[in-house]
Amino acid sequence: MLERVKFGTRLFILLCAATLLLVAVGAAGMAGGRRVSAGIETVYGERVVPMGQLAIVLDDIHRIRSLVADILQSESRLTLERLQPELAAADSAIDSLWRDYSRGASDHHSAEELALAGQFQAARGEFQKATSEVLAL
Repeated sequence: MLERVKFGTRLFILLCAATLLLVAVGAAGMAGGRRVSAGIETVYGERVVPMGQLAIVLDDIHRIRSLVADILQSESRLTLERLQPELAAADSAIDSLWRDYSRGASDHHSAEELALAGQFQAARGEFQKATSEVLAL
């Protein structure tokens, strides 16, 4: 069949076949890239963002503990009055971040993570109560 076709025409057909194959491989690669991008977006939204929220919550808890220790070591009531706004800001930041974290919890977190979140919520309540009692002294 191709014996009667000119050499230039054969080269053109070969070039067209190679181009079609290249386009098909490129399209498959683009589709795979979109799937990978969507997967990375999911991992970022469901794991990295909550991990960052928890890190900030932990930092704020340590800051509250440090401030309470500073207040207890100081014998001046002025220290409490000076550090009270910082304590309140850290506590409200924790509340806000925890609310954001918990909002996504029902959709994206495993049963184990939900159980740990419940334990943290209970421990946080005890921590707030103990902090309030210590500062009332």
